[in-house]
Amino acid sequence: MPRTAPSNTPTVKTLVTWLPVVVAIALLVGFLTRSGSRPWVDPAALAASEPPAFQPVVLPHGSATLRGRVFDDHGEPVRELPIYTRSANVAHWAYTDADGRFVLDRLFDEEHEVLALAFGRPTQSFRLRPGDAVHELRLAPPRPAATRLPDLPRSDLTGWVARALEGPLAGLEVLLEPVDPPNVLQGAVPVRALVADDGAFDFRALAHARYRVRILPAWARGGSWPDLVAPEFAALQHDGTQATVTFELGDGALAGRVEHEDGSPLAGALVLVHPSGDESRPYPAGTSDAQGAFRIADLPAGRYALEVRAGEDVKSFPDVEVERREVAALPPLRLVVRNPSPNAASKP
Repeated sequence: MPRTAPSNTPTVKTLVTWLPVVVAIALLVGFLTRSGSRPWVDPAALAASEPPAFQPVVLPHGSATLRGRVFDDHGEPVRELPIYTRSANVAHWAYTDADGRFVLDRLFDEEHEVLALAFGRPTQSFRLRPGDAVHELRLAPPRPAATRLPDLPRSDLTGWVARALEGPLAGLEVLLEPVDPPNVLQGAVPVRALVADDGAFDFRALAHARYRVRILPAWARGGSWPDLVAPEFAALQHDGTQATVTFELGDGALAGRVEHEDGSPLAGALVLVHPSGDESRPYPAGTSDAQGAFRIADLPAGRYALEVRAGEDVKSFPDVEVERREVAALPPLRLVVRNPSPNAASKP
């Protein structure tokens, strides 16, 4: 049989396998050698460059000098008076000394407009030219004093708040709003006073004016709504002839009882109230007590929407009328509250 040439396949496979390894080792040795011999970045390249050099700004100054002396309208020298001018669009300042003298130098030899800035007097302008002469400047008389507006008459006012319905008086706020527009000079401004436990309040040095009276519940202090004052007490003419006043409230209330299906009291039910048709003015939420009773007070006379919630059950009254100084009683509300089984797995 004829002989065949020996195959070189194992040798080729060996070279293909080890050649990348040898190249990688060579590159690593070269990298380490280079790192040890010199840095990758030339330190000179990182050195701070020289900052740019700018030519200094040279202001145009002249060589002339202007001298002067300032007197008031009585011929007395004026001290510490600012004197100002511009020369070649450069500002120059000086202040007069105890004898009223001033010096403005480094000016150009031309006529300048010199301003004397006297407090309480009109600013005066003088056309002066530098030189050896001392210019005498006489100031105009001071401006006439502004006419003082007459002081607004004032006097103290004390008073009491009376409530027809049961409820605390402490914490109520009395707001007096001037009837006249606020752009009247020296006019009255809105003022507020807190009501004490016994219903007393006082305003010290209250400006004489006509006022619109508002009385706010404690939770609405600082605002203007809801207004609890009875309409017949909503106007006040304070002129100092009446030192004490009494304001009566004209508020009403909503009351009811929440029960379980079996008629037992339901405590902790949530009671929500807002004016009928106006959800933007909700009242603070109430809750039913241990006997299931609830009461929402400090309601101005009007119509209200009421919701009572317990669990997933809701009872709604979209239009309930509240009258002045009366408590609107709602029928008993029975809500279905399902208690979860003790073995039921709680939801996440």
